[in-house]
Amino acid sequence: MINKEQLDHPLRLSLQLNQGASTRYVLFKRNQVILGKDHSPFLEEQQALALLGGKSPLFIGFTKEEQASDIYTCRVNDETELPEGLITTNLRTLVLLEHPTLPKLLGRARQLLDWHESHKFCGRCGGHTEQVPKEYSFKCDSCKLYFYPKISPCVIVLVKKGDYCLLAKGTQRVNNFYSTLAGFMEPGETPEQAVKREVWEESGIKVKNIRYFGSQSWPFPSQLMLGFIAEYRDGDIDINPEELEDAQWFHFDDLPTFPPITSIAGRLIEEGIREFRDGY
Repeated sequence: MINKEQLDHPLRLSLQLNQGASTRYVLFKRNQVILGKDHSPFLEEQQALALLGGKSPLFIGFTKEEQASDIYTCRVNDETELPEGLITTNLRTLVLLEHPTLPKLLGRARQLLDWHESHKFCGRCGGHTEQVPKEYSFKCDSCKLYFYPKISPCVIVLVKKGDYCLLAKGTQRVNNFYSTLAGFMEPGETPEQAVKREVWEESGIKVKNIRYFGSQSWPFPSQLMLGFIAEYRDGDIDINPEELEDAQWFHFDDLPTFPPITSIAGRLIEEGIREFRDGY
């Protein structure tokens, strides 16, 4: 595992724990975050090490305080019994909290942990990999190929048609939200080309006047969401049933339940509402 001494410039997290110089652990059981006292995801060192049973944790950064706290992460064994007072919760719930830095830290912990656990062997020759000193990367002992944490770019877009916007339910969606359309970029594409392709493939709608809105790191499993707003060009809704359960044009004065503004989908829709009210 990577430790503090191996990195030249570890991430200084803009997070105030207000607990003085100490070490804190963000632990996962499978893909659930373990919460301790006061439902905090930051466990004290003694408590965390008892749960790890000898497993080495991964250093992910330190807090932005005069007396900084080092932050480590690790995944406990599936069979580990949690003592009284500790519970698990869905990472998605915590990532969507309205907190300026906590979602970033938890997402970083999950993404680095997944990367670290899935690159013990080289994907090209099958050889063993070793941690490269002073950076987040692995190097194959045999063919010298490097492996860095994977980030997959995705596009997510609010399509506007006058006073209406196009919202949809995905076939894999676990809640009842209507949301914006999204999808992974393909090799060789620009983000704008991916917007056009994804909207057309999923809904049968063609778009124009694509403009960038913003981005969000999304650790499910390791995505960078690139947000856009686009205008309707032509076409009728004809959904891809493998991707969407439903898609409709909704008036900005009569929107269905949509994701919270802690997600970029929610922020895109809120921006659409603002532009509608401002006559944009």
